[in-house]
Amino acid sequence: MKTLALVISAYKADKNLVDIIDKFYNQKLPRGWELRLYIGVDGCRDTYNLLKKNKINFYYSSNNVGTYVIANSLIDKAKISNPDIYARFDADDIPRKNYLFHGIKKCQKLKFSRAHYRWKNHPTNSSKIKSLAWGISFFDKEVLSKVGGYSEFRVSADYDFVMRLKNVGYEGDFQNIFYQKFFKKALFTRVYNSSSLSANKNTRHNSSYRNSVNQQLENNRKLHNKIIPKVVHLEMIESS
Repeated sequence: MKTLALVISAYKADKNLVDIIDKFYNQKLPRGWELRLYIGVDGCRDTYNLLKKNKINFYYSSNNVGTYVIANSLIDKAKISNPDIYARFDADDIPRKNYLFHGIKKCQKLKFSRAHYRWKNHPTNSSKIKSLAWGISFFDKEVLSKVGGYSEFRVSADYDFVMRLKNVGYEGDFQNIFYQKFFKKALFTRVYNSSSLSANKNTRHNSSYRNSVNQQLENNRKLHNKIIPKVVHLEMIESS
């Protein structure tokens, strides 16, 4: 049996997260595959209480450290079971039918892949336009070993992860005819969140903060593509 380790970082998540978890557990997987879900709550007691109330197992960081450090820490937990493929998903977004099935198939072909999405409730972007996500991705353990994990910055670490993979030869979705022919449909819905770092005027795209982080990440990539990912202690909270 092959295993997909799906990691989800959660902060100020609403009831949507409970629905997402239910959707994932009810999705079809390729024959011979099983899903292991790793949820990490990033220092948010409201999300902690939501998951406890709904009897969902999760990991908890008492400090708010950012989505990418939580992702690294969940991946570190998942490594114990030696999964064949890792995937990262956001707590605000909604997987569409067969998201996991197509994601696994695509990753088996490319070793690293991302997913197209359509917006929901975005003030300017149409729900009819498909976009390719930077951070919602699938990657196998060989690929992960080449770059180590995500940078600890709170923004742009997903883009940096993709660029470091590209630097070591994993083109993924950039140049692949098989992908272009068969996997160009939207596999999830991205829900606009006005309080997210991508929407906040101080941390959104082209903000001075994000531009500064992007420059630091670019400078780091010139020195090395593999990093030692920052991880934090996560407490296992089991349903009772």
